[in-house]
Amino acid sequence: MGEVGLDKIRGGIFDAVERQPSGGMPTQFAWGATKDFWQQEQGILAYLILHGATGNPHYLQLARECSAFWNLFFLDLEHQGYFFRTTENGLPILSGQYGMRSSHAIGYHAFELAYLAHLYTRAYVAAGHGSDNGFCLYFKICSIKEQKSINVLPDFMPPGCVRITSVHANGVNITEDLDPANLVDYQIPTDGMVPDPRDGTVELVVEFQAAPVQATSAQA
Repeated sequence: MGEVGLDKIRGGIFDAVERQPSGGMPTQFAWGATKDFWQQEQGILAYLILHGATGNPHYLQLARECSAFWNLFFLDLEHQGYFFRTTENGLPILSGQYGMRSSHAIGYHAFELAYLAHLYTRAYVAAGHGSDNGFCLYFKICSIKEQKSINVLPDFMPPGCVRITSVHANGVNITEDLDPANLVDYQIPTDGMVPDPRDGTVELVVEFQAAPVQATSAQA
């Protein structure tokens, strides 16, 4: 996809291209040279994951290029929100359903991008400038009577990529009360947690520290 799906001149990821282009061209469009928001989101996350899995700085560069196109052309700075589709030059397409400022699809992918891009950047890209590669995740357990444990390892992070440094349940530090094996396998038991007497819930705060990452320069 880095060779045929990306616009190497203007940036961004095309909506749909032919798997086997004809006419000797490297890229052939299935319908048109448009760019949709969810392809940009998936591309940014995929290249960050590939960079974390391989350490190849080329994937980090692709992630940054895709992020730049997203920030420049898919954010509706005047009315807030996100554009669904742009032209090849990044101009927003607002006709028909593409003029919608909100939908379940846009909301899902925009949140997914903000959430996972932050985690992957913290875990896979060297922070530099004296900063660390730590981050926190927040969980809401509705009923510890029905749920005996919770797996807190984020998506597409292999075991060993990050380590748990602290766990707080309803504001109480329970890190020392946990079996070290629980921290290694990211499976936190709910036994012994004191639920909120008002609604029986537990707010869990888990602090992670990423394994040392190569200094590929800061900020994706």
